[in-house]
Amino acid sequence: SGIFSPFCSKLFSKSFFMNNGDSIIDGKTVYLFYGDHGSGLKNGDLNVLFERKTKMSNLEERKHLLQVEALLYVPSDEKIQVGEYTINKGLITGHQEKVRGHIDIYRTIIELFDLNRRNDLYYGTHLLSTEPTFVIDNKLLDVVLDDMFYSMRYPLRVFPSDKKVDEGIFNIIKEVKQLNDLLHQDSLVQMKVNAHFNKEEKK
Repeated sequence: SGIFSPFCSKLFSKSFFMNNGDSIIDGKTVYLFYGDHGSGLKNGDLNVLFERKTKMSNLEERKHLLQVEALLYVPSDEKIQVGEYTINKGLITGHQEKVRGHIDIYRTIIELFDLNRRNDLYYGTHLLSTEPTFVIDNKLLDVVLDDMFYSMRYPLRVFPSDKKVDEGIFNIIKEVKQLNDLLHQDSLVQMKVNAHFNKEEKK
């Protein structure tokens, strides 16, 4: 959203440039910025910020409040001019339109740098892929998909209101939620999953 652009621009300039404007970008470093929580705006404030003539529904407000900014910057050796700054052109460009969550950052870093995952099963969807996925807010059980937003507590209410939750997709997301809860409650479950995964890989 353009609402937070001035703040983000100031934050990034402090991260990449000295006070005199000299760049401190390291061509051997990959930079990843992301928010760790949604905004703390009160209900109704979004209508003013987005200059909405009609009031947002509760579901639409919750959808916006869960969104955070993320930026992956992989500098190249090529220099480009952006406003008053000379920076290294990024090797990765574009904007991800698909839904992504924090767990997807973990997988992306592992695969981008070919890190040793010690034969452990890991989760998430690659940030740069076109693969569809979903995100769950564990407090309210809100589910974010590419084309809709709903609560697992009452899936008949959906944003946008003309959408309908597919029963098959609902059950898959519910099973993933139950599995994640089980993994958090008992570390032995994760060990058993890893053992099974490694056994299947060797076949």
